[in-house]
Amino acid sequence: MTLAGTFGIGFIFSALTLRIKETAQTVANFLQFGLLVLCANFFPFSALPPFILFFSRLIPLAYAVDAFRSTMMGFPAGFPELAPFPIELIITTLFGLIMLPLGYLLYRRAENYARKHGSLSTY
Repeated sequence: MTLAGTFGIGFIFSALTLRIKETAQTVANFLQFGLLVLCANFFPFSALPPFILFFSRLIPLAYAVDAFRSTMMGFPAGFPELAPFPIELIITTLFGLIMLPLGYLLYRRAENYARKHGSLSTY
């Protein structure tokens, strides 16, 4: 489900690229870096300052990272860090089920807009 949600995010980045062209690449890179930090891919959530941890808890992908990390470590004491595992599993599942169709819908709308306005072939 994490992969499906990530594909949805990719569709949204693609839709942005069709609508705002080169600027979208900068926005996508910025958001990608932000997700790496906020989802704590390379360090535990306990290493984040409280004000950043607040924003991490708003991102469903962070729960997927926490659930994966906890599972791979065999659920030691203190893990998962963000929520109980069943809750993280529900959040991750909903993330995948919602983001993929939403991202695809936004991409199709951006593609149809670009076709109507003759800008599909310019980028």
